[in-house]
Amino acid sequence: MDIQNQRRKSKFSFSRAPISDNTQQNTLQQFKNKFKGQMLQLINKSENGNTKEQEIQQFLNRINIELDEEDNKQIKFDLSEFWEKYTEGEVLGEGCIGLVKSITRKLDGQELACKTVKTDAEEIVKNMILEFKNLKKLSHPHIVKMEELYIQWNEGFQSTGTVYVVMEKVKGSEMFEVIQKQKNYSECTARILFKQVLEAIDYMHENYCCHRDLKPNNILCAEDGRSIKITDFNVSKFTDGYKEFGNLNEHGKIEMWTYTGTVAFSAPEIFSGGLYNEQVDLWSAGVILYVMLSGELPFNSDYLNDLIDKIQQCKYEMVGPIWDQISYQAKDLISNLLQFDPQKRLTPQQALDHPWVKNAQNESNLPRDRLEKNMARFLNWKPQEAQMNAKKIKQLCFLFGAGEIWKRNSLKHSSVSTISEEFKKFKSIDITSFKATEQIQVVKDKNSSHVYHIDYPFSEDESD
Repeated sequence: MDIQNQRRKSKFSFSRAPISDNTQQNTLQQFKNKFKGQMLQLINKSENGNTKEQEIQQFLNRINIELDEEDNKQIKFDLSEFWEKYTEGEVLGEGCIGLVKSITRKLDGQELACKTVKTDAEEIVKNMILEFKNLKKLSHPHIVKMEELYIQWNEGFQSTGTVYVVMEKVKGSEMFEVIQKQKNYSECTARILFKQVLEAIDYMHENYCCHRDLKPNNILCAEDGRSIKITDFNVSKFTDGYKEFGNLNEHGKIEMWTYTGTVAFSAPEIFSGGLYNEQVDLWSAGVILYVMLSGELPFNSDYLNDLIDKIQQCKYEMVGPIWDQISYQAKDLISNLLQFDPQKRLTPQQALDHPWVKNAQNESNLPRDRLEKNMARFLNWKPQEAQMNAKKIKQLCFLFGAGEIWKRNSLKHSSVSTISEEFKKFKSIDITSFKATEQIQVVKDKNSSHVYHIDYPFSEDESD
């Protein structure tokens, strides 16, 4: 189709320029910031003249955050205000760094959701403030809306912080969980949901936001299966300029950019070096539609490197019993989204103008038994590198004095491969393969003079 060859100037691009290894510099800077905070606290105590507002401003200056008048209405530094305004309800979910609970606003009974994060790392608080400020700029019916941010930071030689993120509550579940529960599921239903995904992507790109981690797990669906909300902007980029990344080929750290282990939804240009832009979201959308209609991944492998190779070769098929019942137009849309060349890939508006999206589709049910079987397998799918228990990785990091690596990556919900690479750089120990033994054993790698393997008897019951 002609629209495939249409070109447009990208709103923003991402480049991977070589960067220096600054992990130690970041750790040193974090230590300096914490020490500075401790000294400020002692000075403040001796002078006994600083107000709470001054202490908050000192903290913001230290983490290099500026709040405008509008920000100050939505970002509060007193948790007592939260408890005066809301009451807590049931737990909705649990992530790497905190709980998400249902809350009720006392004034009008409005139900919302609240993510609670407790940390002693200023960098985590800084990132959460920046993410909140960016997400507040977005207002769209198919994007989860942020409401308020509450922060309490206690200065001291062991500084601690608590952050409450108040957001819209979606009465539903992850998209595939809802689809599996539906009695009837057809291309007609899939079209309704996918159109909403495209509308959200179009809005994000028009507002200089690239999500960079679109996948079914980050799409919440109402229980009736008719509307969606996109969530989880942890690795998203808000910009009207350029973003510099490290050259992945030069440093061999592809897993740094796997974004929570979701390589299967990542565009090939992410792994090839050079420039990439917001069109990576459209590739992810193509993978999502492929899975919505078949329950299968177009690119799949138990091993990370093999999976990346398949994506870069852009070889996939739409054959088999389930695809025999999928319309030509649906397959055509997928093919135009899964284009290796981002310039040939459909833009959000072009995808919205595609006949499959614009026109009513077949209401005949897709093959339920095969679709449900495929989706169940997909929901349980994880690359082998992601099989390691997160609690054990955390124990390893803290055991070897690399707690900051865990804190920094758990904030971004990073993959095992990402944490492993940083840990290997920090201690020259490979944690991607191990088994519990009676005592700690560190064994030198036969193929590398700088890599060691560790065996350690982890406790499954150790508290977090």
